[in-house]
Amino acid sequence: MGLQSMFARLCTHHKLNATDRNISMQALIPSHLFASLASPFVSFVLSFVSFVLSFASFVLRFASFVLRFASFVLRNLLLVAAAWLLLTAGCAQAPAPPAPVTLQIAAVPAAADLVSQASKAYTAAHSYVTIDPSEDDNDEALAAVASGQADLAFIERPLLTAETLDPVTGKRSLWSWPIGRDGVAIIVHPTNPLASLTMEQLQRAFTGDEADWQALGGAPGPVQVVIREDGAAVRTAFEHGVLQGKRVAPTAIIMPNDQAVADYVSHNPGAIGYISMGALLPGVKVIGINNVLPLPSEIARGRYPLSHPLFLVARSPLTTRAWSMVSYLLSPQGQSLIAAECAPPM
Repeated sequence: MGLQSMFARLCTHHKLNATDRNISMQALIPSHLFASLASPFVSFVLSFVSFVLSFASFVLRFASFVLRFASFVLRNLLLVAAAWLLLTAGCAQAPAPPAPVTLQIAAVPAAADLVSQASKAYTAAHSYVTIDPSEDDNDEALAAVASGQADLAFIERPLLTAETLDPVTGKRSLWSWPIGRDGVAIIVHPTNPLASLTMEQLQRAFTGDEADWQALGGAPGPVQVVIREDGAAVRTAFEHGVLQGKRVAPTAIIMPNDQAVADYVSHNPGAIGYISMGALLPGVKVIGINNVLPLPSEIARGRYPLSHPLFLVARSPLTTRAWSMVSYLLSPQGQSLIAAECAPPM
C-alpha cells in the first residue's frame, strides 16, 4: 500500500479535513524527499545553461578568427595593389604631345606690333602652335579670312553688313570683335625742329592754307603734305578729327599704305604725313598734338584726339585653333597685352 493511501485512511479514521490533511502530509513527508524530487530538474537547468555559455564562447572565438583572417587577406591585397600601381606607373608612357598646329593671321600694318607680341605670348604657352602672320590691307585681310586662307584677321574698320554674309548661302559667315584703338601719329622728317602742333595748325598745313614751315613755327621751307588713299581707316580718322569737312591741299601726295607714307617723309625734310602708331617705323619723327603724343594711355584718357579702331575678324564656324587664340586675346592676360599696345575700344 502506498504512503499516500495509508495517509488517506488515517485521515478518514481520525476525521481530518482537507487543510489538516495538507499540513499533516507536509509533516509526514520528510524534506529530503522534496530535495530528491527537485534535484534532477535543477541539474538539467544548470547543464543547459552551461551548454549555452559554451556555445556562445565558441561563436565568439569563431568570430574572432574570421576577423583576423579577413584582416590578413585585406592587408595582403593592399600590398599587392600597391606593388601593381608602382610597376604600372614605371611602365606607363607619357601622354603624346598635341599635333603641331599652324595659325594663319592676316593683319593690317597698324596691328603688326600687336600680332607680334600676342604671337610670342601665345606660343610660349602653346609650344605646339606656330603662328604665320601676313601683312595686308583691310580688303586683303578680309578676303583671306573669308576664303579660309587665314584663320584670323586684324583690320582697321568695322565690317559692312554685306561683308559678313556668305555670298552663296546668304548666312552670316564672318564675325568681328573690337579689340582696341590705335593712335593716328603725325610724322615729320627727323631734322624738323617742331615737337608739337595745335589742331588749328595741322588743319592749316593739310588744307594748304600754310605752305611754309616758318608760319607753323619751324625753319623756312615748303610744306609737303603726304596722305593715305581714300577709304583708308587712318585717313578717315584724320580727316574727321582735323579737316572737319575741309578739303585736303591739292598738292598732297597720296600713298597706298603707311609704310609708303613713312618712307617718303623719312627722305624729304619738308614732308608731313600721318600713319597708324602701330605701323611706326624708324627714320621718322612723331610730333604731338597740343603737346600730347599718341600713346595708348593718352588715348585711353581722351587727351590725344586722333585714333581709329582695331577689329579682330574670324570665319564662322570658328576652327579649334582660331577659337583658342580668340579666347586668349579676350582673357585677362590677353587684354593686358593688348592694353600695352593700344588703347581699349570705345
